[in-house]
Amino acid sequence: MRSGNSESSSPAASRSYLADMAKFETTMILLYDWANIWHRQAGGYTASDTSLLLMRVDKFVNEMIDNNPDMECFRGKSR
Repeated sequence: MRSGNSESSSPAASRSYLADMAKFETTMILLYDWANIWHRQAGGYTASDTSLLLMRVDKFVNEMIDNNPDMECFRGKSR
Protein backbone atom coordinates (compact mmCIF):
# COMPACT_ATOMS: atom_id res chain seq x y z
CA MET A 1 0.00 0.00 0.00
CA ARG A 2 2.84 2.33 0.72
CA SER A 3 4.31 1.88 -2.76
CA GLY A 4 0.85 2.57 -4.21
CA ASN A 5 0.77 5.91 -2.43
CA SER A 6 4.21 6.78 -3.76
CA GLU A 7 3.17 5.95 -7.29
CA SER A 8 -0.03 7.96 -7.06
CA SER A 9 1.77 11.02 -5.68
CA SER A 10 4.46 10.92 -8.34
CA PRO A 11 2.25 12.12 -11.23
CA ALA A 12 0.92 14.90 -9.00
CA ALA A 13 4.47 15.93 -8.15
CA SER A 14 5.35 15.93 -11.85
CA ARG A 15 2.33 18.08 -12.67
CA SER A 16 3.26 20.48 -9.88
CA TYR A 17 6.84 20.69 -11.16
CA LEU A 18 5.66 21.33 -14.72
CA ALA A 19 3.21 23.98 -13.52
CA ASP A 20 6.00 25.69 -11.56
CA MET A 21 8.29 25.57 -14.60
CA ALA A 22 5.56 27.06 -16.79
CA LYS A 23 5.10 29.91 -14.30
CA PHE A 24 8.86 30.45 -14.16
CA GLU A 25 9.19 30.48 -17.94
CA THR A 26 6.29 32.92 -18.28
CA THR A 27 7.85 35.16 -15.64
CA MET A 28 11.20 35.14 -17.44
CA ILE A 29 9.56 36.03 -20.75
CA LEU A 30 7.72 38.92 -19.09
CA LEU A 31 10.99 40.04 -17.48
CA TYR A 32 12.65 39.90 -20.89
CA ASP A 33 9.94 42.10 -22.40
CA TRP A 34 10.18 44.52 -19.47
CA ALA A 35 13.98 44.67 -19.77
CA ASN A 36 13.68 45.47 -23.48
CA ILE A 37 11.27 48.34 -22.79
CA TRP A 38 13.41 49.68 -19.94
CA HIS A 39 16.52 49.40 -22.10
CA ARG A 40 14.94 51.42 -24.93
CA GLN A 41 13.59 54.09 -22.58
CA ALA A 42 17.00 54.43 -20.92
CA GLY A 43 18.70 55.32 -24.18
CA GLY A 44 19.49 52.00 -25.80
CA TYR A 45 23.07 50.81 -25.95
CA THR A 46 24.48 53.96 -24.34
CA ALA A 47 23.01 52.90 -21.00
CA SER A 48 25.49 50.26 -19.82
CA ASP A 49 23.50 49.14 -16.79
CA THR A 50 20.45 48.26 -18.86
CA SER A 51 22.65 46.74 -21.57
CA LEU A 52 24.11 44.31 -19.06
CA LEU A 53 20.68 43.42 -17.67
CA LEU A 54 19.23 42.93 -21.13
CA MET A 55 22.19 40.84 -22.27
CA ARG A 56 21.88 38.50 -19.28
CA VAL A 57 18.11 38.15 -19.56
CA ASP A 58 18.35 37.70 -23.34
CA LYS A 59 20.91 34.91 -22.94
CA PHE A 60 18.85 33.13 -20.29
CA VAL A 61 15.57 33.39 -22.22
CA ASN A 62 17.15 32.22 -25.48
CA GLU A 63 18.71 29.21 -23.72
CA MET A 64 15.31 28.42 -22.24
CA ILE A 65 13.71 28.63 -25.70
CA ASP A 66 16.50 26.48 -27.20
CA ASN A 67 15.58 23.79 -24.66
CA ASN A 68 11.85 24.11 -25.36
CA PRO A 69 11.05 24.47 -29.09
CA ASP A 70 7.35 25.07 -28.30
CA MET A 71 8.36 28.51 -27.04
CA GLU A 72 10.06 29.53 -30.32
CA CYS A 73 7.39 32.19 -30.90
CA PHE A 74 8.81 34.14 -27.93
CA ARG A 75 12.28 34.46 -29.44
CA GLY A 76 13.37 37.99 -30.30
CA LYS A 77 13.34 39.03 -33.94
CA SER A 78 17.06 39.81 -33.90
CA ARG A 79 17.99 36.13 -33.63
